[in-house]
Amino acid sequence: MTTAIATTEKFSTREEWLVAAIEALGKTVFADAGVELPPVRVSVGWPGGRGQQENVVGQCWPTGLAADKKAQLFISPVLNEAARVLDVLTLTVNPNPDLMPSHTFEGVEALLAG
Repeated sequence: MTTAIATTEKFSTREEWLVAAIEALGKTVFADAGVELPPVRVSVGWPGGRGQQENVVGQCWPTGLAADKKAQLFISPVLNEAARVLDVLTLTVNPNPDLMPSHTFEGVEALLAG
């Protein structure tokens, strides 16, 4: 059973909220599934790459593309509902960010079923 995520904390920026959300997901949803998340950076931004970008709502860039060797998560600024953002974060963050696509990893079924 997944532990509930609830907070009354106020955040000044979307990025602060995203950082807190990743931490909460790591301690609840992912921990309940036995998955440890690596250190990541998360921000609001237009996911890049080829293809139809207007359909992309989240993206995980692998560790090798960042100077600090942390995976970089980008969440589309068009998302404005907390539940949808948490959904995209859950599918975008990757326990092994050097494997692509970012939402393909062992254990995702357990996360979605919980």
